Order: sequence, then C-alpha cells, then structure tokens
Amino acid sequence: QIISSRFVKEIVKLKGDIKKFTTKSTIKSLKDKYKYLSLNIAGASSGLDMDKKIVDMLENLEIKEDVKLHGFADHSLKEKLFNMSDIFVYPTKNDAFPLVLLESLSFGLPVISTEIGAIPEIIDHGITGKIINDDVNDFANNIAQLIENEIEFQAMSKKAIEVFNHRYKMSIFEDNFKEALQRIVSK
Repeated sequence: QIISSRFVKEIVKLKGDIKKFTTKSTIKSLKDKYKYLSLNIAGASSGLDMDKKIVDMLENLEIKEDVKLHGFADHSLKEKLFNMSDIFVYPTKNDAFPLVLLESLSFGLPVISTEIGAIPEIIDHGITGKIINDDVNDFANNIAQLIENEIEFQAMSKKAIEVFNHRYKMSIFEDNFKEALQRIVSK
C-alpha cells in the first residue's frame, strides 16, 4: 500500500543484522529523504545489552520514533506487520532456507536480502525482490529504488504473490524445498 508514488509507508524487517541496518547510511539517510518512512524490527532479541545499544543508536540518530522494536513475533504479530508493510528487508549473514521470506512473498512484499543459503532460490532478483551484497549502501540504494519506482514496486509485489502461489503452496512446497536444498548441498 503505497502512500503516494514517492513514499513507502512501512518497511518490515524480521531477523538479521539490525545494528548494520540502523546505521546512519541506511535508515537515517532514507528517513531524511522519505519523511513518511518507518521501520519495524521484529524477531528474537539478541539480549538486553544489544537491545539497549540499538535503542541508544536510534536515539543518537534521532530516528527512534520511526523505528519500532517488536521483539519476538508470533503468527498474529507477523501477519499484522506484513499487512501494514510494503517492503521486506532481510539483511542476514547466515541462514539456510528462511521461511519468513515465503511468508513475505505471500503478502506481496518485495524482498531485499543478501545472497546467503537458499535466498537466491526463493527470491527472483529483479522479479520478486533484490538479491544484493551485504553492504549498507546496497540496502539503502535498493530500498530507495523501490520507493521511487512505483511501477517496479507494483510489478514485484504482484509477482511475489504469483510466485508464492505457484511454488510454495503446501501441495508443491515440499518438492521444491527438497530440490532447493539439494542444489545448495551440491554447490
């Protein structure tokens, strides 16, 4: 749900390198450019020390009110966050087959993520999202590209749902999952 042709209302991010993503060159620079942008971070906490560091960092960047830390996301919270979001950002450094990407596709969210594990098997680069380097500038640039290009955003959103329905419905998911894991193991 695009607010206007130039602003994405919400970005949801569940899991990954939160500290890197909330640095000045990512969310702060995007927030400065796109005033209606906000970020939801959900997932298992890394502990009170890390949570405090993140809150302190957000306060120092003066973007605390635009970033919501939700902690663990049960099914109900994930569904709520997916429904209110436009883009799913997944800056992971270590994951095999993140099922949360399938969930995000089912909600029509273009995904921006790193080329780790089976992520390139799940996300079709340039079609259902962007597979990028593990670089804060790449994240910021690709988010900005989707914000500024409503036609690309809408096409990826529509294709995300189509891909989910054709590849990952329960009736065909199991076979596709086995094939993807076999391709990863054979690399």
